[in-house]
Amino acid sequence: MVSQVNQEIFSTIEDLKLAKENLNRIKSQYINEPDILNFYLHSAKDMVKQLENHLEFLLKTETGSDYTINTIDDDIDVWIRIEGESFQDGTGPINVIGSYLQKLNTAARHSTKLIKNRIDDLKDINVIPSFELAATAKGSLKLGLKNKLPKEFYATKFEQQTLFDEDLDKRSDLIYKLNKVNHQGINVLFKALASANDESVIEELTNDFGPDDVIKLIHYAQELAPSSRSLIDNISFEGQDVRFTGYELKTNKDTRKILKERAKALFNNKEFVEGSAFIRSYAVDADKDYYQLEARPFKHESQKIESIELRANKKLFNFNEEQVFDTLIFITGFLYYNSNKQPTYIELDSINFDEFED
Repeated sequence: MVSQVNQEIFSTIEDLKLAKENLNRIKSQYINEPDILNFYLHSAKDMVKQLENHLEFLLKTETGSDYTINTIDDDIDVWIRIEGESFQDGTGPINVIGSYLQKLNTAARHSTKLIKNRIDDLKDINVIPSFELAATAKGSLKLGLKNKLPKEFYATKFEQQTLFDEDLDKRSDLIYKLNKVNHQGINVLFKALASANDESVIEELTNDFGPDDVIKLIHYAQELAPSSRSLIDNISFEGQDVRFTGYELKTNKDTRKILKERAKALFNNKEFVEGSAFIRSYAVDADKDYYQLEARPFKHESQKIESIELRANKKLFNFNEEQVFDTLIFITGFLYYNSNKQPTYIELDSINFDEFED
């Protein structure tokens, strides 16, 4: 008598065959239409992976084997090698790895947004792709990351059966543009990081984006290098989004310091900062084009400024006293210094009221 698990194994094998047939059909049917192929391919591959994972589980349950089934070979966008005394034989502290991947996604989000906001029909699209862990490899600790749009942005297997051509054209065009912007955003982020090794990259980026945006890029790029107190000694990158370097992009504990010097060379009277501000006063002057706030204190990195003026451009921000007074907020912006290198005010780039909510 065939057990229930065996029956499910046979059933899953048949479903897997059908899923693979569907995947091969999509690949052959849309081989000359890359936009439509990308539109369908994600969900078709995902279906095969889910069935393979389920079959692995059933076989382990029934036989105790650790047999691995993986026929989907996704291209890896970025390989990251993490080196340090705590990272040996492909293992390392999970909290350090998780924190680092979060920093990478934050930096990638900002650099991609910078590119996206330069394209009119994408400005109002809030979808931002992010890195997902897709593979590991031998070494101190080597992670393979895939840069993807959220799954819900692709067609499901049910949508594939019901979408009208017009809907498909619109969605596939949008996906194509977002993926292109995404890779451009990651590319410029790594270029900013590479400027620590090659100063000429700064000139190239400045010609494309302007010094203010380059300072922002450097600010987020430096987070991808190990800090002086980190358990990580070296981090290196390779992959299709890093190919502009012609070599593996390597960083160490000196990289952040070099990048800060690169930013200072662009402007010696200001730097891009992010941190928390407790708002103690609010003022609106009809003759000025910005709101005046006072932060007491403002904290960023390991520094603390007891009191400083914040300026929020009226064209970019719209809030009232009730929203900000006596409130802890998270801000980014340009911190300006006087001739004596003393901080004078911060020109706000963004305000987040929700950063500190549980």
